[in-house]
Amino acid sequence: MTGAPRGRVLVTGSSRGIGLELVQQYARDGYEVIATCRELSGATALHGIDGVTVSRLDVTSEPDLAQVVSDLQGAPIDILIGNAAVFGGTRSRFGDVDWAEWRATFDVNVLGAIRVATALVPNVAASDQRKIVFLSSRAGLPREATANRSYIYGSTKAALNAAARCLALDLAGMGVIAALLNPGHVQTRIGGMNAPMTPAESVTKMRAVIAVLTADDAGKFLHFDGTELRL
Repeated sequence: MTGAPRGRVLVTGSSRGIGLELVQQYARDGYEVIATCRELSGATALHGIDGVTVSRLDVTSEPDLAQVVSDLQGAPIDILIGNAAVFGGTRSRFGDVDWAEWRATFDVNVLGAIRVATALVPNVAASDQRKIVFLSSRAGLPREATANRSYIYGSTKAALNAAARCLALDLAGMGVIAALLNPGHVQTRIGGMNAPMTPAESVTKMRAVIAVLTADDAGKFLHFDGTELRL
């Protein structure tokens, strides 16, 4: 990176897929990026990217999060992106539900996302852009439910939508803009390799939406093209 960075971005779940693409694009665009992931040993694609610091963060681990907060030493975060998520396995439909996996998925997709955001609110509030973005899914919209869908993934994303909206309303008075974004159907482990969008396409579109977020968008669930998805 040459010259002063355009700002600082922190991305969770950044070792592959959408998270990795977010890190690469923001770093390429001149931002200082903190890329967090659960297992540093599997994050080989992150190492060596100019302007990127790689940190361990299992979003379900309070000690991991406490270490990240300590390492930041109050440094401002312009854009915090909660991307870390899991699908919840194959035993997630009527007649065959893995209850333990449901609890574990809830811990990552909901508690983990909100835990990270609340811990880093002071850092975001100290920045210029003051934006928190949660990556969600249309699977979390009950009105769009269909038969034979994953109970686990859909319910955790619905809970994330509800919790993130509450958080957004609480943070609005601090000047922090928190919103939800739908990345679309993307070629990832969750979306499958036959999905219509590549991570690069999705991230490019989402970054354009993030760039123009205003206070009026607090608590909204926005599609990757900027249109609002009714919660």
